[in-house]
Amino acid sequence: MTKRLILLLTIFLWSAVAWSQETAGNLVLDRDQPRQGETMMFTYQPTGTELEGEKEITAVAYEFDQGKMHAYDVLLKKSKTNWKGTLKPSKTAKGLYLKFQNSYREDSNYKVDRNKGKGYPILLHNKRNHLVPGATLVTAAMLQEAQYHLKIKYDPKLALILFEQEFEREPELKRPYIMAYIKALLEARGKENAVVLGALDWLALQPNLTEEEMLVLHKMYRDYGKPDKADAYNFLLRKHWPKGQVVRDERMESFRKERDAAKRVELLHKLIYDFPEHDWQEEYVHMAEEYARAGNVADFKSMLSVFPKSKNGDVYRSFCNILIEQNEHMQAAEELITYAYQNAMAELKNPTSQKPAVLSEKAWLIQRENTLGLCAASYGQLYLKKGDHASALPYLTEAYKLTQKSMHQKIVEPYVEVLLKTGDYATARTLVEAKIAEGTKSDTYKDFYKQLYVHDRKSDIGFETYWTAGIEASAIEKTRESLQKEMLYEAAADFELKDLNGKTVKLSSLKGKTVVIDFWATWCFPCLDAFETMGEAMQRHKGDDVVFLFVNTGEKVKDKKKAVRDYKKKHKIPFQMLMDENNKVAEELYKVNGLPTKLIIDAAGNLRFKKAGHILSPEGSALRELLLMIEMACSE
Repeated sequence: MTKRLILLLTIFLWSAVAWSQETAGNLVLDRDQPRQGETMMFTYQPTGTELEGEKEITAVAYEFDQGKMHAYDVLLKKSKTNWKGTLKPSKTAKGLYLKFQNSYREDSNYKVDRNKGKGYPILLHNKRNHLVPGATLVTAAMLQEAQYHLKIKYDPKLALILFEQEFEREPELKRPYIMAYIKALLEARGKENAVVLGALDWLALQPNLTEEEMLVLHKMYRDYGKPDKADAYNFLLRKHWPKGQVVRDERMESFRKERDAAKRVELLHKLIYDFPEHDWQEEYVHMAEEYARAGNVADFKSMLSVFPKSKNGDVYRSFCNILIEQNEHMQAAEELITYAYQNAMAELKNPTSQKPAVLSEKAWLIQRENTLGLCAASYGQLYLKKGDHASALPYLTEAYKLTQKSMHQKIVEPYVEVLLKTGDYATARTLVEAKIAEGTKSDTYKDFYKQLYVHDRKSDIGFETYWTAGIEASAIEKTRESLQKEMLYEAAADFELKDLNGKTVKLSSLKGKTVVIDFWATWCFPCLDAFETMGEAMQRHKGDDVVFLFVNTGEKVKDKKKAVRDYKKKHKIPFQMLMDENNKVAEELYKVNGLPTKLIIDAAGNLRFKKAGHILSPEGSALRELLLMIEMACSE
């Protein structure tokens, strides 16, 4: 059969009238109009993409129906320079995206073909060769939910054009896709109150509103200055859904505020009884960590008996890791981590849970392998802490292999330590040099390298000069090269926020100074680690024209200011905290997708860096990276 280039519909090539169709030379289908429920064959040519020259390429299909997404593996067979595969969408699918990658492991060697940011969408047709109604809407809406998995950028402005033109052609589709439309509207035109309120008013007029729709109306009317309407929907939500999300969130806030351990257990027990469908994993882990920090093994075991669903590897591992780190109750830690390890091994072989829809079978398998690897790492660290290096070695080796030779510090550092303790300098050297090549520089890796240096030279003479002039300088330069690729040059959106005492800070008033902004939340555990890095950076720039702003956002409790005050007091945090209570600065102005996120703004008012997440080990990588970003922004 003659193969023809597929006419891929892509939201990035949208015209004023309809989706434009453009040939994508890297992907060839055996038909111009792929149909629902019918097998199609395709050829993928990686030449000119990020995957050119890769020996192994895998494919995952993300199939979409209205409001649902399903991921599955697609078998590829190599044919000279091409890769061939077969697809059979379900009979109800409206569209799908193909993702081509060199591995299922998203490590430092991971690569994915983004097709210049557009991805590889395939819209489906019915038996009359007409585009399935709503196909373009599904493809746009799913990008909101799947952009992380697809590794492509969601463009809300273009998606908004798509929604509005499709609604004009097919008015009956507006209600089913109104939630995705409002989300795109907020991201694209959130500042235009009249436009947003118009969409909300349209939704409010629809009959038989669902709980999800009322929740949106309640929240958005409140955020857009319509308290009477917001309160009306708050009343209706409580009336029609007495055990719905509004009531649940209110009771969860009471649970989080409660400091008495016995009362917290009682509140959680009632919550789980009243809301059995909710996933309480986060609360189980949080309680486990609190018990561990207090060294309260008895109450932790009591929690396990009271809440049977808390008996899972993540909860056990979270509890044990803190005990191991504190070197306390090691016998109890060994007993519990043994259960976690055995449970993870059983889940790897015969999973009892259902596969997450967003993961393919292979991706789910790797997720379970990672879980077992983390349990093995905890087991190994327990023996390492006890000084039993021979017992620690096989577990840490297993952890490294199960996580596909992960270079995460929680896997690598104890593994290198035990390799050095047991005399395997060759393997230790390979890992240490690989981490340093990534740009990692910390006191831990400096000590590792010193041990290797002394082993080679039988003396530490000359090590400091060797480290500073060679290894340290090289690590800094590698980090600088990496950051150079991430530099931005766009006008920073102005904002005005108040701190806990009501003092106003306006970004534009700081023009002429370099501004470092840290978005954080009290529920974000990495955010607390990031404060240490920020504090050290503040000390390094004391007296310089560098300003550090801490912006609290994304709080899940009603009284956000009290939550921040309590958090500051508990952790003895000295910084001034600005309150982004409606999340507009983070979500609408700067499109913050995860916490913590740091912004670096230069003296001219331009956004130069946007960095999500926090690198562990504040004395090394995280601090060096932050200081370099500030230096690079100051020098521009």
